[in-house]
Amino acid sequence: MSFTQEPIPTTVSERARAQWGLDAPFRHREVMRQWVEGIFTRGDHTGLVSYGTAVELAEYVDSEWVLTLRKACMDKSTDYWWQERFDAVVVATGHYYLPYIPKIPGMLEYDERFPGRIQHSKHFRSVEDFRDKKVVVVGGSVSAFDALHDIRKVSKLPIISALRNPSGAFGIAPFLHPHIDNRSQIESFEPELGRINFTDGSSADDVDVVLFATGYDFSFPFLPGIKSVNNRIPGLYQHVFKSDNPSLAFVGMVTGGFGIRIFEWQAVAVARFFAGRADLPPQDWMEEWDAYRVATRGDGGAFWTLMPDFEEYFETLGCDVLGIRQSTD
Repeated sequence: MSFTQEPIPTTVSERARAQWGLDAPFRHREVMRQWVEGIFTRGDHTGLVSYGTAVELAEYVDSEWVLTLRKACMDKSTDYWWQERFDAVVVATGHYYLPYIPKIPGMLEYDERFPGRIQHSKHFRSVEDFRDKKVVVVGGSVSAFDALHDIRKVSKLPIISALRNPSGAFGIAPFLHPHIDNRSQIESFEPELGRINFTDGSSADDVDVVLFATGYDFSFPFLPGIKSVNNRIPGLYQHVFKSDNPSLAFVGMVTGGFGIRIFEWQAVAVARFFAGRADLPPQDWMEEWDAYRVATRGDGGAFWTLMPDFEEYFETLGCDVLGIRQSTD
């Protein structure tokens, strides 16, 4: 999976080759970083990119966007702040940055009493961190069962899986293993006793690590007017355009597979609209789309999960929404 005109290099790490064979689909993070940077260098567009620059604030003022920017100076002891103005803003920060951990009674107190026990899968680096430890893994999708099957090889057994709802794509099968003790979701923490209670009535004491493999949340601190609700961004048409102000667009705020290809199509749609080559429906139409999706998919993760409707989304975004025309220019 890659951008249409930018194939991902076939370089495979020794570890991936040893574990998955010569046709391993995985690439080392350094290969991916160089690939992303290369997209700009090969097109001689490096002058359009500012690395190491933080967007501290984005405000819509008098029909344009005023961005407050910050960059560390060469001595690293001071920061340089400035403002620039733009006609439009595209937010492509992704949604795999801010870990999502559900609110559970007693968890904050438990974390204060046992610092370091509660962790998130984002920071998972090595199974050695779990060797000979009693572990609870929370979550029902890929990150959770990957962690379970890696950690169980070195941890105390059985490893506990706190599972509310398994992924619709994989079901319960990946969690069924003699070394995995499947429990229901965590109901509460009892910091005084060092105990974790589950909704099935069971409990676990003397746990060394509680690993939350529960996904991520959206975070846009530079856009004070944008707040995520139940892990989704309200008011986006086709998950891309802000219906009340289409000069603000988002790319990559969906999940469910075909990630890079979907991001590419979204980016093309945004580029065509901002270039004046495509139009959006009236605002009330866009708002109706958002309301209908909430009514039919729910106000949560299912809202921004495209699976299994990939073909419908591609066709709608490319044809019905933007009316992409055959062009020779």
